Amino acid sequence: ICGADPTGVCPGNPYEVSATATNCSDGTETITLYLDGQQVAKEEVLSGETLVYTTTLTAPEDCPAGSKIDHTFRAVATNICNPTEGIEKTCTTSVTCLEEPCVEVAIQAPAEGCDGDLIEILASAKNCSEDVEDITLTIYDPSGGVLCEKTFEDVAAGATVELPCESILECEPGEKLLYSADAVAVNDCGTDKADRVEAAVTCQIPEIDVEKEGPVSVIGDEVYTYTITLKNPGPVDLDNVLVTDVICDYVRYEGNATPTPDSEPALGAVGGKVEWGSLTLGVGETLTFTFDVRADCDLFEGASIICTNVVNAEGYCGNSKAEDRDVWETQIDCPTGSCPRTVGFWGSQCAQKGNG
Repeated sequence: ICGADPTGVCPGNPYEVSATATNCSDGTETITLYLDGQQVAKEEVLSGETLVYTTTLTAPEDCPAGSKIDHTFRAVATNICNPTEGIEKTCTTSVTCLEEPCVEVAIQAPAEGCDGDLIEILASAKNCSEDVEDITLTIYDPSGGVLCEKTFEDVAAGATVELPCESILECEPGEKLLYSADAVAVNDCGTDKADRVEAAVTCQIPEIDVEKEGPVSVIGDEVYTYTITLKNPGPVDLDNVLVTDVICDYVRYEGNATPTPDSEPALGAVGGKVEWGSLTLGVGETLTFTFDVRADCDLFEGASIICTNVVNAEGYCGNSKAEDRDVWETQIDCPTGSCPRTVGFWGSQCAQKGNG
């Protein structure tokens, strides 16, 4: 009977195999034991007693992972009744070749950010061996200190584990910050450490562009629309974007704002501010805002006045602020008001017609 199969062996490492041969006859017999065709033991064994054999072997260095090393024990028993041929029994034992650990590591980070920006670093490690292993994945900040670390147990062959990690940038415009990661894999055959990999984050200055358009000229009591266009030319996304339009005091607010503003004047109010806030604006993204006003000539009869409108926009990337403003002027032509419609008034006017 062969002993229990070894659980597994690493290339070049030792392992044990064993077998027992029991005399099940009523008399003494000679038992000869062979391992893979080579004689390894020979003893006179009394009835009912057992020959026990154990030896240590070494796995080959090129033992492929998952392959098996088979060994055959053969026991031959002879006695006075059968001194030459005897009888024989065989058993086979196997050991599975394990593989040394293998790990590959990668890291991802945004290419750009701003001072004070909260960014996410993502490191990953792949088990590139054919056996289960434990993997410890570590992310380092630009100063070399440990930012995040985690051990993943029993990672299957070919599987990948990921470690997300957040970091607040502390940088000057144009500065490059290097984040890095490495990984260590451990199994029964030893340890493997992947070379450290890096990801660079360039510190940038955010930008924002705002433009306002409307009619160049209108007449009194005419309702018209202002359009505001907001753009992020890059190089980074913007948060906490605020758009504020300051309406001149020569028009009344008519509403119809799109999208719905966070604050706006009452309908019919003279002047005031329209605001849209808490917006996000990705690189290359454009937002459009509109609202209506009505030219008010109550106090400027017969005059032409200039309505100067100012729009301000701001947004943030971390602690870095982007801002822009634009001005649009609309000429309001106020017609002369109607004369009082009384008989005496018109008579007076007609009397003076001759002198111009």
